[in-house]
Amino acid sequence: MILPGAVQVPTGKGSPYRVNVPYRWVVHSIECPPDISQAALVSAARNHQYPPHFWVSMPNRVIVQTVDTNLAAQALEHRSGTVETNHARAIQVEVAGFAKDMHTYPDEWFEWLRDALLMPVAGFHQINLTNCPEFKRYPESYGANGVRFADADWLDFDGLCGHEHVPGNDHGDPGLLPVHLFVPPPIGDDDLTPEQDKMLREVYRQLTGNDSPSSKPPRPLRDAVGGDGKSSLWQRLGAVAKKVGA
Repeated sequence: MILPGAVQVPTGKGSPYRVNVPYRWVVHSIECPPDISQAALVSAARNHQYPPHFWVSMPNRVIVQTVDTNLAAQALEHRSGTVETNHARAIQVEVAGFAKDMHTYPDEWFEWLRDALLMPVAGFHQINLTNCPEFKRYPESYGANGVRFADADWLDFDGLCGHEHVPGNDHGDPGLLPVHLFVPPPIGDDDLTPEQDKMLREVYRQLTGNDSPSSKPPRPLRDAVGGDGKSSLWQRLGAVAKKVGA
């Protein structure tokens, strides 16, 4: 997936995934001020030896994409003879900020991150944003932290985790994330903002290969999937992905 609205800085470092497991989100922290400029973020993305898929400044509302999510990125450690990490359908984002401070940042930053990045990608790849393990504050999240996945649990995982959870790694980023804010809110079909409607159309185009400028998901897939007349944009995108067999 190429994320609509993201600054594209292709690195050519993506490679095919190697294991047929569920997609999952993995969040990193860059360990820099959260309000890093777009120019500095682009420079870091362009020059990094082991890039993730995305780089984000939440307060500046900037997303940079370096790798198509249909390919593996490289920001996780993987030693020979250990369980696959990058190539286990791990979609990765580096968030500007410090792991030790992550729990202190404003809620609205994380709500923007959910709406602008986590939710559309999760819908496209059918990642369960309600499935998040326990996150710990840094430095308690470093090393043998009590929340790092066993190999089998990692391969079965279909939700959102941090670098602190990945087996065969010792990093403790991103620290304590407010993952309750990542649960997508339900909205009525007629309440979609122009940005959300545009996102839905573009994701549908990428899923189906329909390049018509007016292409959009069939009405049944845009309508609620729940019984209360509302569903989240994430659920709508997931319904489209499931329908077309992505």
